[in-house]
Amino acid sequence: MPSFRPTLFLTLALGGFLATLTGAGTAYAHDASMHTDTESAATQEQTDQDEHAMHHDHGAMQSSDEHAAHDMSGHAGHDMGGHEGHDMSGHEGHDMGGHEGHDMSGHAGHEDHSAHMAMIKGQHGYTVKSALYTLPTVKLVDMHKQETSVPELFAADQPLLVNFIFTTCTTICPIMSATFAQAQELLGADVAKLRMISISIDPEQDTPDALTAYAAKFKAGKQWDFYTGKLEDVNTTLKAFDAFRGNKMNHVPLTLIRKDRNSPWVRLEGLTSAKDLVAEYRKVMGGEQISKQ
Repeated sequence: MPSFRPTLFLTLALGGFLATLTGAGTAYAHDASMHTDTESAATQEQTDQDEHAMHHDHGAMQSSDEHAAHDMSGHAGHDMGGHEGHDMSGHEGHDMGGHEGHDMSGHAGHEDHSAHMAMIKGQHGYTVKSALYTLPTVKLVDMHKQETSVPELFAADQPLLVNFIFTTCTTICPIMSATFAQAQELLGADVAKLRMISISIDPEQDTPDALTAYAAKFKAGKQWDFYTGKLEDVNTTLKAFDAFRGNKMNHVPLTLIRKDRNSPWVRLEGLTSAKDLVAEYRKVMGGEQISKQ
């Protein structure tokens, strides 16, 4: 029996050593598994973050695309046809904060109207003055392509309302035209007694056909006529009425009222509402003294 003890000892020692190795291997395998699981979790988390970021970026790109595709008709080239017959009485001092300084030159077919936007933003009422004008002998052309001299145009012994516009204007001209449009409604039966005249300050663009389309947009009645002509003749007419400001982008909102051919003109400079315009017209017709400044 004593001769087997070393062998037994070696066997037990070897068994313990193998058990140790097996345990270490198991521990290593467990650690490796944990490491793999950690890497897998980290990878999944990163994937989730990447997918979230891609989703966020896609949403931002879609939002950007939608913004880029946004119809800018509310700014440049804004069609004011929807304003015809609209009560413009609330526009004095109207906050144009969403428009001032907006460079319209970046929109094809439209000029920089920032000066007009600033004018509208700073508009607080209008002035009223009496004036006498010497009419030039030049000729203008109406929207029916009929040529008429300026003295003949204003020779009629009837009340007159006159303003100056151009059809591609997107700021003060649509407001003035909308004011005329509603005024003809507010005047009722009296509208048949007067004549309304709009003279284009951009005759190179405003052909008789363009004026006809513009008149239809604002539902101009039979008493409301539009005129164009040669550039030099139009400018001469504007200068005669102290309405010339160098170019169309600098023109000011101006409305003229005359009771008859022997009466002085009443000059309303600034944006008026339709109600104000009708009130001033009735004052002129009633012979009241004009003194508002």
